[in-house]
Amino acid sequence: MFILESLIITIAVSIDAFFVALSYGTKKIKIPFLSLQIINLTSTVTLIVALFFGHFLKNILSTSACDLIAFFLLLSLGTIKLLDGFIKFLIRKSLNKKVNFKLFNLNFFLNIYANPEKADIDKSKTISKIEALSLAVILALDCLAVGLGIGLGSINILTIGICLLITGLVALYSGLHLGEKIATKAKDLSWLSGIILIGIAIFRLYG
Repeated sequence: MFILESLIITIAVSIDAFFVALSYGTKKIKIPFLSLQIINLTSTVTLIVALFFGHFLKNILSTSACDLIAFFLLLSLGTIKLLDGFIKFLIRKSLNKKVNFKLFNLNFFLNIYANPEKADIDKSKTISKIEALSLAVILALDCLAVGLGIGLGSINILTIGICLLITGLVALYSGLHLGEKIATKAKDLSWLSGIILIGIAIFRLYG
C-alpha cells in the first residue's frame, strides 16, 4: 500500500513536469541531462524536506488537527490545479510585456509559470543550468505543499522520495520525446493532478 500510495502521490506532482517537457518538445527546446537532473532533484529534495517538516508537526499537533490541515492543504492545491488554465490566462494577460531575468523577481517566476517556454531566456532552444533552476523552483512549489500535507499523515518518506526520483525523470524524458513527435501545441491538462490531489485529500480525511 505504501508503494501504491507513493506512486499516486508522485505521479500527481509529476504531471506538471510532464506537460512542461511536452510543451518544450513541441517547440524543439532541448533540456540537457544535467538540467533535467537539476529540475528533478530540486523537486525531490523539496518534497522530502516538506515531508520531514510535516512529520515533525504531526508529533506536536493532535491527530484531528493534522488531518484537517492536510485536507485543506491538498484540497486547496487540487482546486488551484483545476483552475490552472484560467489562472495562467490571467497571469499572461496581466504580464503582457517583456519581463527581465532576475532570479528573485516575482514577475519573472509568474511569467515562467504561465509560459514555461519563457525559461529559455537567451532563446538558444536549450535550457541551461541556470534556466533549469528557475523552472525547478516553479515545479517545486507543488512538492512543497503536497509534501507538507502528506507528511502530516502516515507516510514512508524514503519510498516517496525514490518514487519521485523515478516518476519525475520518466515524466520529463517522456514529455520531451513525445513533444518532439507532436506538431501542434500540447494541451494543458494540469487539472488531472488537481483531481488526484483532491481525491487524496478526501481519502486522507475519510479513509
